[in-house]
Amino acid sequence: MRECERFGAHAYMRFAQLFTYTPPSINSVTDFSLLTTVYRLHLLTCSMHALSKTSTGMVPYEPPRTPLVCIETNPGPSKSSLQKSPSSRATKRCVAVRLAELAGVAPDAIAVGVDVSVRSVYRWLEQYENARVPEDCEDDYRPGRPEMVGAAEEDAVVDLFAEGAEPTRRDVQQAVYAATGTEIGLGTAATTIHRALGLRYLSKKFVPQLSAKQIKRRHLFAREHGEDDWHVALFADEKTFEVGHQERMAWMDPDERIVVPHSAHPPKVQVWGAVGHYFKSELYFFTETLDADKLCTILHEGLPPTASRDCPRDRLHKWILVHDNDPKYKSRKAQKLLDTLAPDRLRDWPANSPDLNPMEDVWSELQRLVNRQKSTTIEELRTAIVDAWSTIDFHRIRCFTSSMPHRIEKLRRVRGASTGY
Repeated sequence: MRECERFGAHAYMRFAQLFTYTPPSINSVTDFSLLTTVYRLHLLTCSMHALSKTSTGMVPYEPPRTPLVCIETNPGPSKSSLQKSPSSRATKRCVAVRLAELAGVAPDAIAVGVDVSVRSVYRWLEQYENARVPEDCEDDYRPGRPEMVGAAEEDAVVDLFAEGAEPTRRDVQQAVYAATGTEIGLGTAATTIHRALGLRYLSKKFVPQLSAKQIKRRHLFAREHGEDDWHVALFADEKTFEVGHQERMAWMDPDERIVVPHSAHPPKVQVWGAVGHYFKSELYFFTETLDADKLCTILHEGLPPTASRDCPRDRLHKWILVHDNDPKYKSRKAQKLLDTLAPDRLRDWPANSPDLNPMEDVWSELQRLVNRQKSTTIEELRTAIVDAWSTIDFHRIRCFTSSMPHRIEKLRRVRGASTGY
């Protein structure tokens, strides 16, 4: 026998005795080591079926790929791996039936060992009395609740969207009832829309309205800078943060809505910052109007930026400033200062192009982190912004700046229109 040749006749006979001899405490869950051992064997489905059909148990069969548990030190497959396998349910059925038939194990102990309900074990044993083959003890087909939405309801949804409007879930609910007489809930309406049309209810993405001149300028910029090395770029921008900003959506009792007092003109603070693949500036806070004089003060304080540890030495002082070409940057005073602080800068950045600046994504990340603090004063807001800024490391920054080649390429493909970033 091939199995004997591999493990030896003595080992094989000892393994066979485990299923012909009933230990005194076999029904005890605490001493139920046999059940857990049996559960971890790969060959139960085939070998136990063969043992039950012969008087001696000595039948040739294909040896398992994994050595037998308790015969060699290899523990075999874990319980979690058996549960994840497609045949784990069938393996449990075979183990349960063989333990009850050969070892006389109680159903409640079998249920604990193979991690199923006692009801499932009793159902398997009842089915085995009729089938006499563990593999034939299939679970009963349970289709569940019949679907409320069929082809007619989906056609009604398709017709509603074909009218060109923007229907809500309630509109879909009413259209389905008017067309088929089927009453569906709002959740079913959303599921039907997704199943019939593949749509999801998402927020609209608002983009700047571009003029024909701006689109043409953006397209020219994409063609001229398609091969640029954006690792040396330093993207600068400003952002306004408000005190008391909170999320508009929350889980609540419909009869007891959460009421949040909101000021029409909450205190706010403006922040200037800059990031790049190898660079990150300190934040500069200000509350007054940003004019040319204030911009020069900010540039004096914010430049040059701090370089990352992995920044090549030949790039430490060769960063290129990228800004939005706001009129304040084009003032004579600002230009004179920039010629000293940042002589290498991108001078032809297209106007009205926040979708090309990765700094906008950094601001969005910073806004999410600050909103979690729920600041109530300007001092708390400043502290929250500084703490959040320190948590945004270069790894996170590079997730945004590394998208520049893709932004430029998409800008070229759409011929200067909005890229969607």
